[in-house]
Amino acid sequence: MIKSQFPELPVLVITGFGDEALRFTALSEHNTDTSTSLRDPELVEALETLARGKTTLAPPAAGAQETVARESVSAYLTLRVTRPARSLEIFNELAQIEGVESCDAGARGRGHHHPRPGFQPRGHRGLFEKVKAVRGVEVTSVSSVERPRIDREVHEFIDIYQRAVKSGSQQIAQKQRGTTSYVIVDIDPAAIQQIFTTVFFIDEVVFCDVIDDGKRLVG
Repeated sequence: MIKSQFPELPVLVITGFGDEALRFTALSEHNTDTSTSLRDPELVEALETLARGKTTLAPPAAGAQETVARESVSAYLTLRVTRPARSLEIFNELAQIEGVESCDAGARGRGHHHPRPGFQPRGHRGLFEKVKAVRGVEVTSVSSVERPRIDREVHEFIDIYQRAVKSGSQQIAQKQRGTTSYVIVDIDPAAIQQIFTTVFFIDEVVFCDVIDDGKRLVG
């Protein structure tokens, strides 16, 4: 993450649990090394092996945009299938609607679909109408994704981590259907920063969103 933001900055990874895999990962980055010692002379020696760098920020990647700190730009729809015989056809039709980010079947395949459409603020009504127009489905709930009420610095850190780490997991999950589950938890809105950041950084969590006025997390 440091390298993605400051590519010219020298980095020394200090760990008491180092192994060859970690060392290989570190050395694959430019001007980076590892140390398993906390003794000052050895740390100084390790730092001196690294070239002096710059703290210049890396230019934003082409097409890069904020992916976590969203505010009323996407929503979760829970749908009930009223024509079970058309379940597969309905699923395919929903998944192909422009603006639908993902569409997953729940309730052991007995007709509950959980599309997570992404839409522009001014265009969501048109998307909802397209979903509702699909024969054999009924919209049972709509939950808008909200901006987590956390410090701006934390938002910026999460955004970097999202692009550098989470985006790859999200792409894999979308390609490998049936390998993920949705979890919705009730939370105390007053503890949103601690809870959101703790859940977001769990490796197995592909994405984490705030809904219902900060009273729930879905991931």
